[in-house]
Amino acid sequence: MSSVPATLTGMQLLLMCLMGAVPWRVSGVADDAPGGILSIPSKASPAHCPTRCGDATFSYPFGTEPGCFRQAFELTCDHTNRPPRLFWANNTTKILDAGDVAHYNWVFGSIDFSITMTPGTSTYTRSWESPAKGGLFIYPNNAMYVVGCNVEVVLFDTGTNLTIGSCISTCSGDKELMGKEAEALGGRPCNGLGCCAIYFLPEYIRGFRFSLSRRHDVVAPSDDEEPSVVKVFTGEGYEFDTSYLYSTWINRSIQTRFGIFVTDKPSCESASANKETYACSSGSICQTIKSGGYYCCCNPSVFENNPYILDGCIEARNSDAQLHLLNATTSLPSEETSRGYSLEKEFASSISLPR
Repeated sequence: MSSVPATLTGMQLLLMCLMGAVPWRVSGVADDAPGGILSIPSKASPAHCPTRCGDATFSYPFGTEPGCFRQAFELTCDHTNRPPRLFWANNTTKILDAGDVAHYNWVFGSIDFSITMTPGTSTYTRSWESPAKGGLFIYPNNAMYVVGCNVEVVLFDTGTNLTIGSCISTCSGDKELMGKEAEALGGRPCNGLGCCAIYFLPEYIRGFRFSLSRRHDVVAPSDDEEPSVVKVFTGEGYEFDTSYLYSTWINRSIQTRFGIFVTDKPSCESASANKETYACSSGSICQTIKSGGYYCCCNPSVFENNPYILDGCIEARNSDAQLHLLNATTSLPSEETSRGYSLEKEFASSISLPR
């Protein structure tokens, strides 16, 4: 049975940053390390670097050319496609948008599989892994969707080898009737009729595998051949259309939200001890990832910012920042609500803004 996924807001992420460690000031730019920069570049350093590939935009710490990205954050622009497509280097993960990573510490990409089921093979296994040296995890507000007839998918976390969930998608023998039934649901997310979903992915998941198998305890469609191509993909939201059952792929963009983090050190504390390789600039805030690694962010009063470049966190110069911060009440988990709101008020009252 599927449930509505919880959604993390941008303000929640900023509150997480506020609870992080105080950063170590880093200045200057070191020579490029193999595969990318390890020290903090000035604002001028990446100014010459490409920031677009086809329809996708990106900004530092990402880049596609030497001297334009932090080590382990290299992207590849595949010009053999029209329009060109952006990928995480040496990985099949497609990046759709990485232009606002400085604000929210997330990027949008796609993870998708098109599996042709053939007679004689009952089970298929597929997997996805975060790039080995780059920090990329799937936000828990994403779900896995399965579009196909009379199939079952079981999803596993490769980090823990635990089962995340499973779902079953069935089809009736009348394609026209299925369309009417789906239409009657008002375009709601997958409910098991031609499409099913697995919600509530674990926090900081960096890899998964799934098994896809044909269900033999249901009646196959009688008016058409049973669709042999099953589509499996992750995303923040999807409304099922029965036409997708009989196509080779889904002709619409489904986005997966990824969080990014630095993996060369396991925590903010250990990373900040080395000024030459610490990723967070002066004035930024560091947050440790419990699975190992850290990320950088600016405080909520900062706009047009980038915590990964020198002096990238500059406070807003008008009192609207305080008002925005106090009004941005968020739906934090119950045990964190009072703490988070108090933290917002305390931080807002401590901002000293030039007049």
